[in-house]
Amino acid sequence: MATRGKSEIAINAYLAGIIDGEGHISIDRSKTCPQKRRNPRYQAEVTVVNTDLKLMEFLIENVGGSFRVRKKIKEWHKETYQWKVASTTARDLCVRLIPYLVLKKEQAKCIVQLYEECNFNMRVLNADELNKRESIYQKLYALTDSRRPQRLTEGDLIVYSD
Repeated sequence: MATRGKSEIAINAYLAGIIDGEGHISIDRSKTCPQKRRNPRYQAEVTVVNTDLKLMEFLIENVGGSFRVRKKIKEWHKETYQWKVASTTARDLCVRLIPYLVLKKEQAKCIVQLYEECNFNMRVLNADELNKRESIYQKLYALTDSRRPQRLTEGDLIVYSD
């Protein structure tokens, strides 16, 4: 039993290192589409891009998700793979790895906050719900975009009204 716990700690620490170094934690915000949905969709995503197929297999075995082969940009580039988990699987991974993350800890906290504070059972979102989701999206975006300052102001937020 104790060995299993240590193994789980080691795997979580390794996963955190991979995501800190090779990964991306984000919220995908889709545009509204009158034929399909009335509101934007906000979905958590964790991705890792790497050239080693063994790493993709390790991630799927220990977390789940899926991977795809990415197109080569230049002929001489190595083949790369992109692994991805989304939605509540991404949230669960963030909860699991927050104690071990160094560089992407705040992004992981934004993902957890999104799923704790927002109601994902609503078919049509009211202005308050849209504002909550957009605020968390902008907070995470400010953390990940090196061109933007690392603090939010009132002007950074999109405010929805009914």
